[in-house]
Amino acid sequence: MITQSELKELLHYDPDTGIFTWKIKTCKKVCVGKIAGYVASNGYISFSINKKSYLAHRLAWLYVNGNFTKHTIDHINGNKKDNRIVNLREATKSENSWNRKLQVDNVSGIKGVYWHALRNKWMARIMVNNKQMYLGSFDDLKIAEKVILESRNKYHREFANHGN
Repeated sequence: MITQSELKELLHYDPDTGIFTWKIKTCKKVCVGKIAGYVASNGYISFSINKKSYLAHRLAWLYVNGNFTKHTIDHINGNKKDNRIVNLREATKSENSWNRKLQVDNVSGIKGVYWHALRNKWMARIMVNNKQMYLGSFDDLKIAEKVILESRNKYHREFANHGN
């Protein structure tokens, strides 16, 4: 693992933009002053240092805080490419999953609310302490939305992404 001092010798990190630039030419592909990294297939910015791949958001955390966190680094605004330090926070895997965006196959438009065809009702559920909590079934989508938002605010607190 790279240390903070090694990282700072090789790269400059701008906390206001979240962008890393090379300070030293480490191989043929690296140009001093150029932006480091590429968008990997998982949507995160990644780059290699000494033949080891790193995620830019984890290196931003190391650069600013001096250590790698044992937790996940959550992108507060959900944008995997936004590595400004104000957009990064430590999170457990559960907390990070609470901050996920609305899934593309969601028909209700509300995170945690889905249509149950057999019951002909809107169903609401939320994850709490790694367990699924059933919140009820509803004829009215607006009521299901109200219940899920109240529960998300209560249990997920600052990680409560409402599906934006």
